[in-house]
Amino acid sequence: MLSRINPTILVTLLAIDALFLVPNIMTSSPYHLMVLTNIFIYIVVVSGFRLVATAGQLSMAHSAFMGIGAYTSALLVARLGWNFWDSLYLAGIVPAIIAVVLGRITLRLRWIYFAIATFAFAILLLKGWGTLFGRVGIPNIPPPNPIGGWEFSSRASYYYLALVIMLVTMLVMYRLDRSRFGLTLRCVAANGALSGAVGINAMGYQIAAFAIGSFFAGTAGALHVHWLRFLEPNMFSFTAMLYIILYAVVGGMKSFMGPVYGCFLFMGMPVFLKYIPNYDPKVEPLIYGGILLLAVRFMPGGISAFLQRVAEALKGLHRKKGKEYAAT
Repeated sequence: MLSRINPTILVTLLAIDALFLVPNIMTSSPYHLMVLTNIFIYIVVVSGFRLVATAGQLSMAHSAFMGIGAYTSALLVARLGWNFWDSLYLAGIVPAIIAVVLGRITLRLRWIYFAIATFAFAILLLKGWGTLFGRVGIPNIPPPNPIGGWEFSSRASYYYLALVIMLVTMLVMYRLDRSRFGLTLRCVAANGALSGAVGINAMGYQIAAFAIGSFFAGTAGALHVHWLRFLEPNMFSFTAMLYIILYAVVGGMKSFMGPVYGCFLFMGMPVFLKYIPNYDPKVEPLIYGGILLLAVRFMPGGISAFLQRVAEALKGLHRKKGKEYAAT
C-alpha cells in the first residue's frame, strides 16, 4: 500500500506530523519554539512576495504591507478593543485594497521602475508611522482572543496558530501555482505584450497577484505583532524587505516551496551558529551575503530547483538500474 503513495506526499505528511509534535518534544526549549514560530510567520510573508514576482514584478513594498496589517490589527485591538479574529481579517483586507489602488497607478511600470515606485511608497509609510505613532510605537498589544476554548497565552499555543496559518497559506499557494491563474501569471511574466495580444488582461492578473500577496503580508504582520506584544516602525524597515528578498531568492522563486527552504535556512541558521566557539552575531550579514552569492552563481534557481534536479537525477538512475535488471 505504501509503495503506491507518492513519495513527495508521504514526506510532506511526515514533516507536518513532526511539526505538530515539536511543542511536546521541546518542552524545555522555548527559544527554539520561538524561532520556529517566527519562521512560520515569515513563510507566509515570503510566499506572498513570491506570488507577486511570479507575475513578473519586483515589489519593494512587501515589508510595508506587512506593517500596514500589523498597525491595522494593533490599533483595532489595543486602541478600540476589537476581537483579534475580526482584526486579523481586516489586517489582510486593508493591505490588499491599498495594493489594488497602488497597482493601478504603478503596475504599468516594468520591473526596476515598479520596484523603485513601490520602494518610494514604503519609505513614505515608514516616515508616516514614525510621525503618527512616534518612535515608541504601540506597546502592550493583547494576545489573540480565545477560540473554541483554546487560549493563546503560551508559546506553544501561538506556535500552533502560526503553524496552521502557514499550512493554509502553503495550500493556497500550491493551488494557485497549479491553477490556470498561476499559469497565466507565468505567461504574463514571460511576455506581457504577447499575453495582451492573445486576449489576456495582463494588468488585471498582476493587480490580483499584488493584492493576494499583500493580503498574506498583512496577515503575517498582524500575527507578528500580537506574538511580540509590541509594535514600532523599524520592525518593517527596508532591512526587513532585503531579508524577504534573500529568503525568496535563495529558497527558489519558481517553486511554491521556495519560501519554506529559504526561511528555514536563514532564520534557523543562527540557532546552530551560536554553538560555534567565540561566534560573533555581527558577522551574520557577511555569511548571508556569501550564501546569496554562492546561490546565484551555483544554484540560480535556488534550493528548490537544486532539489528538483537531484530528484530527477535519482529517478533517472533508478530507471536505468531497472532497465539493466530487466535486460538480465
